Amino acid sequence: MKAAVRPRRFVNLPVSLAPQTLRQAWLAFLYVFVTGLVCLNPLVSSAQQPDQTVDAIRLEAARKLLAAMNASSGVKDAIATMIGAVEASSAKESQHSSPSVHRYFDELRIKLQQRDNELIELLAPYYAREFSVSELNELIAFYKSPIGQKLTSSQAELAKESAPVIKTWFAATTKQIERDMNDKK
Repeated sequence: MKAAVRPRRFVNLPVSLAPQTLRQAWLAFLYVFVTGLVCLNPLVSSAQQPDQTVDAIRLEAARKLLAAMNASSGVKDAIATMIGAVEASSAKESQHSSPSVHRYFDELRIKLQQRDNELIELLAPYYAREFSVSELNELIAFYKSPIGQKLTSSQAELAKESAPVIKTWFAATTKQIERDMNDKK
């Protein structure tokens, strides 16, 4: 008699995370990711990989723009929100939150936040492709201006305040689309 084969996991999650939380975890991830992109990257118009190389001067200007936009803080906030949502979803589903699960998510959050610069480096080519050096410099000047600083400092709070609206819309719209798709079958 063959032993049951356990499916391989992409991440070694604690045993107390039930498989039924996977859908909720992914929905939470998608919600936070989309929200983060909307708030962090209002200027990026394409989610495709840059199809052309950009010169070093343009890439450096894009990095400076991301710094002026305080993108690192936005990435760290998005990571914390995403991890918190996944942890809350798993605790709700399993009806408890064990210290080992909390430690796992806390460590995951810290390690991801320590690597925020990697994501910033991945974002810079998109901006460099989309904008000329002159345009990037204008954007940098804007984000360093008083109104640009106000926008940057307000975005995290605006994202928190608007999160319930986005979450409600996402859940309702997803359910409707799923019903429509099932009706077509």
